[in-house]
Amino acid sequence: MRCEFLLIAFVLNWCSSRIFFREGKLNYSAIPVYEISYRKDEAHAKELLACRSYLIFQGPGPALSLLLFALAMGACYLFKIPLTLIQQLFLAAWFLCTPYIKGAVDVWRSTRTPETFKTALSARGVSDETAKRGAIIPWSLISSIKAEGGSVYFVSWLGGVVVPAYAFPNQAVTQEFVGIAQKLWTESRIPKKKKRLVQR
Repeated sequence: MRCEFLLIAFVLNWCSSRIFFREGKLNYSAIPVYEISYRKDEAHAKELLACRSYLIFQGPGPALSLLLFALAMGACYLFKIPLTLIQQLFLAAWFLCTPYIKGAVDVWRSTRTPETFKTALSARGVSDETAKRGAIIPWSLISSIKAEGGSVYFVSWLGGVVVPAYAFPNQAVTQEFVGIAQKLWTESRIPKKKKRLVQR
């Protein structure tokens, strides 16, 4: 297997992880409308892994993998790097599996040293933070909000946020959380001019 082939695969994979899976800097100035806290530990590792895999599948994972595979094939053609069928299949598997492998590593890291996570909803967006780090995704970057199996998913091209089912004490709290999130998300999609007219 040629060095150029491995170099292209590594560079494209590194770029995708930096662009689509980075944690944003938490600049949380808005007043939270709703907050929920839960703990990530080894007892819930299996459920957290299932949640992360579902979020990746619903989000940018598959489409991004196809895009990167196409870019890699284009680069190989441009630089006249011949690839065998086995190498092409390896490249496709590499990009398809990378988001899920990274998701598994993230879950393992977060459960190895248990931390309390806080997910907050505000007029700005949805934030996910611990005592050490945090990320906030504006409502404008969230494509959909899904409730599946008791868990709540905020799907975004930035990777999204998931609140696992065990974080909610009962179904009523889950429905209330989803209702508030959908209300804030819908309101954020209304143009500012229309908001002023409604307020008048």
